[in-house]
Amino acid sequence: DGASASYTIDIPLCDEGPGLYASPEVAISYGGCTEDGIVYPPSLKYEDTDKIVYSVDGEVAAGQTVTITATAQGDYRLTQGDFTQRWTLSDDRKTATLTRVFGTPVCGEAGTPGEALISPEWVWRAGPTC
Repeated sequence: DGASASYTIDIPLCDEGPGLYASPEVAISYGGCTEDGIVYPPSLKYEDTDKIVYSVDGEVAAGQTVTITATAQGDYRLTQGDFTQRWTLSDDRKTATLTRVFGTPVCGEAGTPGEALISPEWVWRAGPTC
């Protein structure tokens, strides 16, 4: 009739059924320059819990690459939480990895702008989170 429309969205069910889920969360600072032209280093902040334990392979330093591994504890399984971080989940959802490259900032003299670091691209995902 031209006055109505419909749209169907199929949302797949989680094939592992109900369970306990946890999302890995790591605060990442890529480092940079202060207004005085001083370099401050990159950092990672995370907290091991009864749901997830983290490990880091590599040095958290300018110009270095690190891989962070989140391991679900007990009956927990992992799910994407912060969609900008792009964790890679294992098939059994017991582990997830995240690789980050820390750039090397170039700072100017005090009062002179330096070279900005570029954050990783944002990726938006949709769909089930289990």
